[in-house]
Amino acid sequence: MKINAPHTVYFVSLGCPKNRVDTERMAARLTGRGFHPVTSPDEASLILVNTCAFIESATEESLDTILELASYKESGRCDKLVVTGCLVGRYGSELSKSLPEVDLFLDTRELDRALRELDKLGTPLPRASEPPARDRLLSTPPHFAYLKIAEGCDNRCTYCIIPKLKGPFRSVPIDPLVREAEELARRGVRELILVAQDTTRYGTDLSEASGPAELTARLSNIHDLRWIRMLYLYPEKISGELLDVVHDRENLLPYFDLPIQHVSRNVLKGMGRSGISRSAEELVETIRRRIPEAVIRMTVMVGFPGESDKDFQELFDFVNKVKPQHLGGFRFHAEEGVPASRFPHQVPREVQEQRLQWILELQAQISLQHNKSRIGHRETVLVEGPSEDRPGWMEGRTWRHAPEIDGLVLFEGKASPGDWVTVEITDADEYDLMGRRLEPA
Repeated sequence: MKINAPHTVYFVSLGCPKNRVDTERMAARLTGRGFHPVTSPDEASLILVNTCAFIESATEESLDTILELASYKESGRCDKLVVTGCLVGRYGSELSKSLPEVDLFLDTRELDRALRELDKLGTPLPRASEPPARDRLLSTPPHFAYLKIAEGCDNRCTYCIIPKLKGPFRSVPIDPLVREAEELARRGVRELILVAQDTTRYGTDLSEASGPAELTARLSNIHDLRWIRMLYLYPEKISGELLDVVHDRENLLPYFDLPIQHVSRNVLKGMGRSGISRSAEELVETIRRRIPEAVIRMTVMVGFPGESDKDFQELFDFVNKVKPQHLGGFRFHAEEGVPASRFPHQVPREVQEQRLQWILELQAQISLQHNKSRIGHRETVLVEGPSEDRPGWMEGRTWRHAPEIDGLVLFEGKASPGDWVTVEITDADEYDLMGRRLEPA
């Protein structure tokens, strides 16, 4: 590989936190082969793009990003452009024809093989030199990190292409995960966020007896981890044992991220999720009865083929009744390669968009109610940094807010990223809380 010295690399990670973890592993491997990370693509001799292709808009973003960064092969120092991730898993050999600018395509469904291919792009550092990174080169702020506990998915939701892109569900054994979490804690991580395509399925494919309750209990023993958060908790597999562990361990956050998608039996059957043994409403009631302070985040889909006005009204009424603290909504996309794209009774796009608008407007009202209920309370806040919207203010998060998807706490007073401070909440809107700093938490 002909590269101007010194070797430099620029990374872009698109899509979900699971992709981010893969990117961090590839970054660590490259730095171990003599590359130095840079923050601008025009300084990089190697550019690596980890792509997302979950839906059409993500595919378009991936392609646009690749083409934009390919220009640095002419205007910058870039000698090699490497593309990895879901786009490669989805389109495979077709990409080499449509994107001749790319020098190497790597399918991260086989991450170990991809890492071995990356080894060929650099020169190992001399033994006497200081190792530049461990297994991951973190791209998050130093105080939080994601822990990917499994890869792939065994669900066969008719609207989703993930099993095709990522393969079957494969859990990482508990002991390596605990060691990784311990290492992250030694490096200063205080909030650990567990991710997988289906977090509550964890351990079902392992020979030893294990599951999300056992895993989180082990992780909660790591003293320096002040917050442990779980994302992507499929409703049908949330057990009483898991609720008990979360209730009993102080650093296991009672934050429940539930990708319910819908509540109409008709729609759930079409989605391939008719195996849900209890209703979402019953689950939320169970969680709140066991853990009254629990925070509920939901993801819902509108406009699935065959969704009638009655089906949508059932979803709307459900959200209005259970009043989740957070909700993410999106409309069905007839993606190439997913069974539901061929279903009859496709819902017109304008109807989908209207339904999405209605449900997001409802959630804005609900979120405002939840946020205003915090006024007058003193909250422990993990500081992220200076506010971009309010000069002179800082921003951070309470345990009720997951990074990058939920709101923020904006407050007056000085602090540094990673600090724990106490903030008295004085105001609120649909997304954020506002207040003033009192003293360190």
